[in-house]
Amino acid sequence: MRPSIFILNKQIGLDRKEKKKKPVPKLSFEFRPSPTLLLSYSKNKTKQKKHVQPYNPRGQYEFKQCKDTHCGNRMKLTSENLPKNPFYTSISQYAANHPQFFQWRKEKTDHYNHSNLVDKALQLLKERIRRGDALAYFLRGQLYFEEGWYEDALEQFEEIKEKDHQATYQLGVMYYDGLGIAANAGWYEDALEQFEEIKEKDHQATYQLGVMYYDGLGIAANAEKGVEYMKKIVDSPCPKARHLKFAAAYNLGRAYYEGKGVKRSDEEAE
Repeated sequence: MRPSIFILNKQIGLDRKEKKKKPVPKLSFEFRPSPTLLLSYSKNKTKQKKHVQPYNPRGQYEFKQCKDTHCGNRMKLTSENLPKNPFYTSISQYAANHPQFFQWRKEKTDHYNHSNLVDKALQLLKERIRRGDALAYFLRGQLYFEEGWYEDALEQFEEIKEKDHQATYQLGVMYYDGLGIAANAGWYEDALEQFEEIKEKDHQATYQLGVMYYDGLGIAANAEKGVEYMKKIVDSPCPKARHLKFAAAYNLGRAYYEGKGVKRSDEEAE
C-alpha cells in the first residue's frame, strides 16, 4: 500500500507543522502619517497653524540600532585630533630654525602681486622680441588688450597685422567694440574690413561677417550673405570651427524662423 503524502513527509522531516520557525524580531514603530507636513485642527474644526514635523521611521530605527554597536564609538570630528600634514610641519620647523625666513616674507609681500607679474611678463616678451620671436609681438599686444591698455594694443596689432591673422582678428574685435579708437560711426566699417581680409584663414572672422551682414552692421543688411557665412561654419569639418557651430546653428534657426535670407520654415528653425 502506497503511503500517503502526509506520512511520507513526516518520515523525511518535511512536515511543515512540526518545522520550527525562527523568531522574527518585532520592530516597534510609532504610526505617523507619511507626509512630513502635519496639520493640526481644534475641536471646532478650525484650521490652526501648520506644524512641520519631518519623520523618517527607517532612520529612527537605524539610529536606535547603532547606539549599541560599534557605530557609537566612531570618531567625533569635532573633538579628535587629526594627523598633521608633514609638509607644513617641515615648513614650520624650518621657519623656527631660520628667523630670516619671516624677515624675507615681510620684505617681499608684493613680490607676486599683479603689477609685478605684468612687468615681468613684459620684460620676458621684450627679450623674446629682441631675439626675433614673431609670436611674442602678438602676445604683447594681447597682454595690453587684457590689461585694458587699448591704445597700446591697437598700435601693436596694427604693426603686425600683415604677418599675423590673429592680430588682424583682434583689430576687428576692437573696431567692432570701439576699443582704443575715437568714437565714430566708422567702427563697424573698419571691423568689417579687417574680418574680410582673413575670412579664408580664420573661422571666427567668418562667423562675425555672417552676423554683420545679417544684421547690417557696417554695411547694408544682406541676410542671404549672412546665412551663407553661417552655413559655412555649420558645414565646416575643421576642428577649429567646432566651438562656433552651436552659435551659427542658432543664427540659422533664427533666419529660418524670421524668413530672412531663406524661405521661412518652422521645421528647419527647430
